[in-house]
Amino acid sequence: MAAMTAQQLIKLCGELQRDWAVRNTQLRDWYDLITMVDLLKEEKMESFVSNEPRTFYGLALHLLTPSTLVHRIPLETVAPESIVDISVVEDFLNRDVWSRLERQSLLRGRGGFMRELVSFLVATGWYSIFSIATENEIIAEIWNPAEVFPEFDDNGLLRVAHIYTL
Repeated sequence: MAAMTAQQLIKLCGELQRDWAVRNTQLRDWYDLITMVDLLKEEKMESFVSNEPRTFYGLALHLLTPSTLVHRIPLETVAPESIVDISVVEDFLNRDVWSRLERQSLLRGRGGFMRELVSFLVATGWYSIFSIATENEIIAEIWNPAEVFPEFDDNGLLRVAHIYTL
């Protein structure tokens, strides 16, 4: 397969973005509800914006965001000699990975990893997490679903474009 030029890559990403235009329009409408934008506002006329969607969003976010995340691996189909190894993996995930992701998110001013994830789920019904596992750690980054444009086939994710403005 020949190397792709920058123009070909930009064209391909643009095609993926156009495929999701309807979704992104709906996402903007949902954001307008949460941010309480007055869509019926007219000059010299009264209008009213209900805070009900914003209140529901805040309550749902609070109720669905766990204070601590505990990762458990199901043991039903595991051989008894593997339980010790699974315990080590659970400890690694709980003590190292989740706490580090939460701390990094708070340092970035995002309110916490799980809170940010739940906020996208409640606001849009979508989530997008880029993750990579190295030998010593798991790196995960939550991306705004409005900036992510996947393409699927019968086997799952075929390709994805993450388009955002710096």
